[in-house]
Amino acid sequence: MRPSAVAFTVAALLLATAVHAHAAQTTGAKDPSGDIPVLPGPPRTGHIEDDLKDARGNMVIHYAMDTPATLPKERTLAVIVAFHGNTHTAEHHAGVWKNVVVTGKADQEYVVFALKSQGTGWGNVDDVGVTKAIDWVLAAYPIDRRRVHLVGFSSGSSYCGTYGLKHQERFATLSMYCCGFGVAPLPNNDRESAPGIYMMFGTADGFLPGTPGRDMRNQLHQAGYRYINREIQGGGHDFGPGDTITQDNLRWMHQNRSRHVPLEPDQEKFVKSARDAKGAEKVWASAQSANQALYIGGHWAQAMALKAHKAKSSAARLNVAKAASAGLFGVDMIMALGQNLSDKSAELRKQSITSLAPAANWCWPEAKTLLVQFASEPKNALDERLGAVQALADALVRIGLAEKYDDNILVPGLVKLLDDAKEPIRAAAFAALSQVQKDGFGYNPAAADRKGPLAAWQAWANEKCGFYSYDPPAKAK
Repeated sequence: MRPSAVAFTVAALLLATAVHAHAAQTTGAKDPSGDIPVLPGPPRTGHIEDDLKDARGNMVIHYAMDTPATLPKERTLAVIVAFHGNTHTAEHHAGVWKNVVVTGKADQEYVVFALKSQGTGWGNVDDVGVTKAIDWVLAAYPIDRRRVHLVGFSSGSSYCGTYGLKHQERFATLSMYCCGFGVAPLPNNDRESAPGIYMMFGTADGFLPGTPGRDMRNQLHQAGYRYINREIQGGGHDFGPGDTITQDNLRWMHQNRSRHVPLEPDQEKFVKSARDAKGAEKVWASAQSANQALYIGGHWAQAMALKAHKAKSSAARLNVAKAASAGLFGVDMIMALGQNLSDKSAELRKQSITSLAPAANWCWPEAKTLLVQFASEPKNALDERLGAVQALADALVRIGLAEKYDDNILVPGLVKLLDDAKEPIRAAAFAALSQVQKDGFGYNPAAADRKGPLAAWQAWANEKCGFYSYDPPAKAK
């Protein structure tokens, strides 16, 4: 299986030092809880294991953390707050996530902050200590408060989901591994501005009988939350095969920002400079200012990008499309990329296909639909159609780890392409599907009579996806 085209390192997304001039200073930071003193002078760096105590010397929580060797002067770091599994330690999970950020070449951008529960596992009794610890680390270290990510394993994954959704206004993402024991009824939160949710569980997890991961997925789906689901066929009680899942997770984290935490004053000033089409075009025409917009990210960057989406400057329009691959901004940006697919510029069309690929990988149905539609349209250039099929193939590698595919667009769409009029399209779709189903059912993309094998592929899709039906939604306008 060849490496995914979207398997770029996190380092490729890290921004120029110039961006840091547009972040807030940390001088004079104070702990919002008022209970835990932030000592004067620079905070400790490197690997730290310690007890966090309040001003009276009372124990709050034990933690283990890793920081960059040199801290920036401005609030530009992200933090991963990690919750361990039952009977595990903070030290163990600090090590797990330290390895993740080092492998992703992002260790100079991230603080890893692993906490220890009061008991062997996590529960509501830990909420006060966790909240105070997060308040403290945000006060003591130059962390961008829009880049706070929670991760949990096993018991910690259940706690990550429960605590994270109770306080969703504070966090950019929630990532849950070996997805706990289901979640409590979800609060009546704003689904569209909820943290990003990433889940992984194995079908052969001996510690979690039944299907708690699927139960959690179904509950989130029914409640209207967006989420990424990685179900590992034959997977056990672990973080998945090698570093495939954790690196995918880290790249996704890196692009997310909390929608609730406000911008710093200088960031707000920068956003206001792009409040009209002319200002937005100027932002995206320059690589330096485009990087600044990309660092701000989230719905703020999307608003700036959409204003420049139809700019006269071809450089600005192309930079907007490129930025979408390094910082997905939401449905409106994805649909704007869909509009680019009919643009006169082949370069812009191809870049838009490239930028839709990570969105498809991270389970945006709008992106998968656009790629299937484009690949299925015979009037489109053959090389560009093949690019769209490859983008779908890259996304299939991820869900291809699953036993039951949580997808009713990508798999049926690729199966539909097995009967395309163009042999190269049929061959590309077959190559993609062969990554996850080694039995080709006797299908030959060069054969004139494909009726029998096609019926077998359709039956397989019905088994894996719960149905076989692909009627593309109306095209993006």
